[in-house]
Amino acid sequence: MSEIKEKKIRLRRKGERKKMSRVTRNLIIAVVVLSVIVGILGAALVLTDVELRKLSAQMTYMQDTVSVINSNLDNLGTNITAQLEEETSLVEDYQIKLKSINFETKTYTVDVTIVPKEFTESTETSVYFGTKEYRMDKDGFTYHTTATLPINESYEGNVTVLFTDGTKRTTEIIKYYHGIDIKGHDYITCTGETEQSISKEGLLSEKSNLNIKVDGAQLFSFEEISYVVSVNGTEVYTYNLLEEYEKKQAAEADTDEPEAGPEPETETQTEDAEFETEPVDTMEQQFALEYKLEKPLEDLDRVSTMVRLKTTDGYIMTYDISNSTITAAVNAEKPEDPPTYAVTKDEITRLLFIFYDSNGGTYRKTVAIH
Repeated sequence: MSEIKEKKIRLRRKGERKKMSRVTRNLIIAVVVLSVIVGILGAALVLTDVELRKLSAQMTYMQDTVSVINSNLDNLGTNITAQLEEETSLVEDYQIKLKSINFETKTYTVDVTIVPKEFTESTETSVYFGTKEYRMDKDGFTYHTTATLPINESYEGNVTVLFTDGTKRTTEIIKYYHGIDIKGHDYITCTGETEQSISKEGLLSEKSNLNIKVDGAQLFSFEEISYVVSVNGTEVYTYNLLEEYEKKQAAEADTDEPEAGPEPETETQTEDAEFETEPVDTMEQQFALEYKLEKPLEDLDRVSTMVRLKTTDGYIMTYDISNSTITAAVNAEKPEDPPTYAVTKDEITRLLFIFYDSNGGTYRKTVAIH
């Protein structure tokens, strides 16, 4: 009996081992299949990502291409419009040139020249600034007149040329004339550093390294450009910037010219001949400036430095560079001792241009420092 029982046990164990072997084999097969499927899916994802990147690049390229096409179409439309306007224009050329400015009457005068594309001997021409008509005189192939206009008036899109030939009347708007903007231009700009100091005797000195740029904006010529120091509103020091600029320009011009023999001396020649400056429309130069006041300052004296311009028409513009206040502290214990001086530079938050006219009136322009 025991042998039979042991035999049954052995058979049962053998069957269990076969069963375990089949399960293990099935699991291995399942893992292999699953790995293959995962590999296939991974490869598919990689290929899909590559294709998506290609599609994205193609989409970006198409968008850029569309943008370029739209831009070309816009430019084409603008060019066509400009070409049509030019072809249909009645005016071949025109010029509106500033002649003079009068601050007393707050007006300026311009010379107007019109060159029509077609005209006959009987063609009459007028130009309208706003609603005011100015008849034009014929001079060969051109028509000419002068117009006196208010300074503060804008004429953008409001200048019209009228051609009259018998009963035929045609007009054209001059689009690109706006008038003049007296207050809208920075006639002078100044950048650099200014250093002030005061001695124990109360004598103020200053060193400056300034880049000064002057531009008349085709409105003004300048016969004076000066660096000015004032104490309590009284001018105490003046330096001629225009003279230094023109001397430097003349020296540079001399170095560019070939050397020539010495000129014969005449009785009128002197080594100390006064240098005469000429008016300029523009100027730009780096200036190294230095001064020392000869008179001691007192407590609460105010010192101002500026650049002053004077136009050939007699108008003056000033540009503030620095404003300082002097303090002279007295020793309460020893009042007989000299005071202790100090300079406090006031912060300039705004720059002021002033136009002075001959009747004492002014135009003022204030611009913020950026």
